Order: sequence, then C-alpha cells, then structure tokens
Amino acid sequence: MAVISLREYHTLIDSLIDQNKYDEAVFHCNTILETYPNTIETLKFLGKSQLELNQQNEATDTFSRILSILPDDAIAHAGL
Repeated sequence: MAVISLREYHTLIDSLIDQNKYDEAVFHCNTILETYPNTIETLKFLGKSQLELNQQNEATDTFSRILSILPDDAIAHAGL
C-alpha cells in the first residue's frame, strides 16, 4: 500500500472535485474519515461532493458534523 500524506490526499480530492468526479471524491473522503473521523478539510470536501451529487440528507449530516466540531465554520453554514 502506498503512503501518501494527508495534504497530498486532500490535493488529490480537490483535483477530483475540479474534474467533477464527485463519486470518486466521496470514496476517498470516506477512506480518510475511517481513520481520521474529525478531519475538517476532508469533511468539507465530502459535503461539497455530496451537494454536487444531490445527496442533500448526507450533505446536511456532514455539514452538521463540521459544526459540531467548529460551530463558527462559514463553509458548513453556507452548505446548510
């Protein structure tokens, strides 16, 4: 298994989102969240991808999760 830093992984996910590969981005976000469940940046990528896939309930859950960690997060508030 290849080793990749979280920063590099986030860059990959951001690139996938830019290419409209939202399903792939969701997969990678969920992979990260299995090990690091409260990684805010990953949760933001996940929420954005879920919105783009019209997964409204999942996106609401994701943005609410962010707000439970960072109550003043502007992106999470906008996502809701």
